[in-house]
Amino acid sequence: MSTKTRTRQAVIIEDTNELKIDSLPLEFHFAKNDNNCINSVFNLATIEKQHILKVLKYSNGNKAESARLLDISLATLYRKLDEYGVK
Repeated sequence: MSTKTRTRQAVIIEDTNELKIDSLPLEFHFAKNDNNCINSVFNLATIEKQHILKVLKYSNGNKAESARLLDISLATLYRKLDEYGVK
């Protein structure tokens, strides 16, 4: 499947009026820096932050419910939000 086709699919399945990087095919998630090293979204902290944000969105910002769904304590959730600079 071509990148163009995957991009079209991402636009179709997006549930908002805004196309987000998470909706795009994986090849859009890679960028080369000055040293030609590939930086990816497979960084564990990045994935954890994105997952926490998705769960918060799912729970309409309810932190207690989000912590329950994530199977972590509320204190841990607050610590992670602070660590990732999320208000």
